[in-house]
Amino acid sequence: MTYLEIALDVMANRPLRGEPPKRNSESPGGVTSMPEARRHYLLNRMTESERQFGQRHARLFPLIGMRVWTPQGPGKLLSVFATGCEVHPDGSGKSIRVRSEEVQLLIH
Repeated sequence: MTYLEIALDVMANRPLRGEPPKRNSESPGGVTSMPEARRHYLLNRMTESERQFGQRHARLFPLIGMRVWTPQGPGKLLSVFATGCEVHPDGSGKSIRVRSEEVQLLIH
């Protein structure tokens, strides 16, 4: 699969802003899992970003604005710095700071 095919697949499977996740009775919780092509694309972007900037925390730059996993649970990644990340946990009224090593791509 070429990068163009992966990008087109990612765009085709990306929900519109405000659109609820697609439901699937076969997956846990009824929410479809991240398409393999999209996961592969994001992992490649993370690797490329880390290589481009020469810093370990830079791998999280492509995930800004996306849901991520932290030790405190899932949330939306707001910002990334060398000293840590700011994440808005699901169901919380305020953001938290965590180390960049503790933030992972949320694959559900």
